Amino acid sequence: MNDVPETSPPSGVGRVFVTLLSVRPEKRVLRAVVGMGLTFAAVGGGIFAALTGIAAATGNLEREDPFFGIIAGTVWGFAIGTSFAVTLALAGRGRSFERLSVPRVAMAGALGGIVLAMGILIAAAYEGSLSGVPEAFTFLPLLGAGAGVASLTIARRSARPDQGEGAHDGARPPNTGVRSG
Repeated sequence: MNDVPETSPPSGVGRVFVTLLSVRPEKRVLRAVVGMGLTFAAVGGGIFAALTGIAAATGNLEREDPFFGIIAGTVWGFAIGTSFAVTLALAGRGRSFERLSVPRVAMAGALGGIVLAMGILIAAAYEGSLSGVPEAFTFLPLLGAGAGVASLTIARRSARPDQGEGAHDGARPPNTGVRSG
């Protein structure tokens, strides 16, 4: 009798995980870009939903289009997230999260914000009005840089399984980055 159990193809979450690992690198980058866009969209929509709730509670909610802020925050969040992810993918080719520097990620985020501000400038010039352009060139790069650094920090923390109380069981020493031998 064989004591080794037969392995069956993974199902459920295991199948999804194996599928993600077997995807070509360019598709992984595309998924990462879309995933970052969706994450930023959720955060942007949530922030503007909270602001809309505050406006409603204080009686300052716009009557014509009360949910415009939520929709705009979601759309702009997606745009900022995808532009940040694309600039980061180009700036940090082949580097792991541990090898990416905070200034490089901040620059990639700021560049993503500048790209969006350029889009606003082009659209405003097409309409013949430059209202909102100085604000876009001021705030979008700052938001992009801040969101990029925050994303890198979160990604680094989630990539470290030995963080937290009781995470090290003593069976293997934690990886210190120093090679022995």
